[in-house]
Amino acid sequence: MEFIYPDIDWYTGISEQKHVQPRCPYANVHRRYRYYASIYLLGEAKITTKMEDKKIQELEDFWKNSDLFPVLAEQDTGISGPNGKTTVFQTFVLK
Repeated sequence: MEFIYPDIDWYTGISEQKHVQPRCPYANVHRRYRYYASIYLLGEAKITTKMEDKKIQELEDFWKNSDLFPVLAEQDTGISGPNGKTTVFQTFVLK
């Protein structure tokens, strides 16, 4: 089994093979729920800067009132891992 190291070269190489943009042109917290959820969770996990609480509440209200908000937890973006370690990133979308 081949080990894949998912770095930027790997990522952009796949995009190049498929003749698609390597970045999502719609990656914005107001346009894509998964992008918002990914940015939010990375901030909560202290991997990136956390959004301000006021902005989080604004976006939570916005997305909960849309038909794009996941109904089931299994469909939502998530971070988890054993013993308090962040090792699993589920359904993330980043630029």
